Amino acid sequence: MTNLHQRAAAGAFVVALGYAAVAGLWILLSDRAAGLLFTNHETLVWASMVKGWFFVAVTAVLLYALVHRLARRLIDLQRRELVLEHERRQPPPMLVAIADASTDAIFAKDEQGRYLLLNRAAAAFIGKPAADLLGRDDHAFFPPEQAAHIMGIDRRVRESGQAETTEEVLHTADGERTFLATKGPLRGADGQVFGTYGISRDITDRKQAEGSLQAVADDLSATLQAIPDLMFELDGRGCYVKAKALNESLLAAPADRLFGRSVGDVLPPDAAATVMQALGAASQAGVDFGRTFSLPLPGGDRQFELSVARKPVLAGRAEHFIVLSRDITARHAAQVELRQRNQELERFNRAATERELRMVALKREVNELARAAGRPMPYDLAFADAGAAPAAP
Repeated sequence: MTNLHQRAAAGAFVVALGYAAVAGLWILLSDRAAGLLFTNHETLVWASMVKGWFFVAVTAVLLYALVHRLARRLIDLQRRELVLEHERRQPPPMLVAIADASTDAIFAKDEQGRYLLLNRAAAAFIGKPAADLLGRDDHAFFPPEQAAHIMGIDRRVRESGQAETTEEVLHTADGERTFLATKGPLRGADGQVFGTYGISRDITDRKQAEGSLQAVADDLSATLQAIPDLMFELDGRGCYVKAKALNESLLAAPADRLFGRSVGDVLPPDAAATVMQALGAASQAGVDFGRTFSLPLPGGDRQFELSVARKPVLAGRAEHFIVLSRDITARHAAQVELRQRNQELERFNRAATERELRMVALKREVNELARAAGRPMPYDLAFADAGAAPAAP
């Protein structure tokens, strides 16, 4: 545009200079010619008027021709400038080929939000050929509120001159999709912003996977919260990596003092040895269950049962184990009491059995005495001879 203004000024100067030269020569030469041709004063006045009118007519025609020519040249120059500006804003063919090869939606817009470039992926998401989209803005393809939101982001990017990345949920030819859109300002050779560019990646599947993973994580967290057991993650050396306890009074040391320490630093020797044996067995078989140990705590001795599982071993990482430690103190006490009751019952059974055996022996003696005296035997001991359980007399 600066060159156009300079050319216009130069053209105007040439026209003015030409007009001044022609006017000066006409006045000088025509006055001398009239003076030589006409001596009568009244005739000379009429000749001067006719000469003036002729000059005005001729110069008007010349001025029109010059101005018309200049205007045509200016219009041609302006059209060439517009064509050059349009070509300057058109993406190079190689850039178009690279954009079309991408699965991400790539686009460029002018100051009014009209599309200058769309690759195949962008056109496919909109559901129209790229040729039908060029020169139109988002209001032609998206619902009003959605189009206003998109164009608002474009305007903010142009005004700030800074690129930004946002998540956009758009209605596309494939339904509602979520995009991670990076938009930035388009600048000309003079550094002025003349539009925006954008690269949008369809992250719908990733968002759905993240939602599913979050749901699984929430379920797992709720499950872990429902487990009353002490839970630890230990490495192959028996060092604590993580710890979870709903009741920290059952821990041998506060949870924040366990990390980085080994079971040998925290537990009594017998308990630490049991844990390491469980880790060794789980390293070989993948799991280990049922090992127990006793742990002295401020509230008294507690009994624990271990369940150990080896975590999947990743390349370049050491073995880690998940360890559940269940407080079985009440169960252990019940088992001890049950054993004691069983022992008492066995002693009672033995005493009762011995008494019955003595009674059977005594009845046999009485039967022998009666037989020796020639009397009938008073007791039927067939059940004892047949091995049946003794009955009351």
